[in-house]
Amino acid sequence: MAKLNPKQERFCQEYVVDLNAAQAAIRAGYSQKTARSIGQRLLTNVDIASRISELQSGLQETTKITAERVIKELAKGAFAELDVSEMKFSDKLKCLELLSKHLGILDGSGAGKDNKGDVAQRLLGAFRGLNK
Repeated sequence: MAKLNPKQERFCQEYVVDLNAAQAAIRAGYSQKTARSIGQRLLTNVDIASRISELQSGLQETTKITAERVIKELAKGAFAELDVSEMKFSDKLKCLELLSKHLGILDGSGAGKDNKGDVAQRLLGAFRGLNK
């Protein structure tokens, strides 16, 4: 792996905080005006992508948070009984949305491209259909 310059390394460190490329670019010292395009461009750099993966693996190891554990927790929230839990319907909907995106249930063409209203409507429809 090629050596990253200090700004690129800082971008990587900042990106793993919230996975927001534009904000990570700003916090790393790139121009706020062009942060969105710079952030996206940096993510396509092989060395930067490799460093981000390395940082994420380290976080997973340190926190003991695995994809399996996250999916199990999302499933708990998605299928929790609303009347017995402190969970709001919007929380349940978000869990269902995240699980559906992960599993590719919403849309064969990439669920992440849908707007939130469409996703919510389809999830609500599916949820209502399951409860009949």
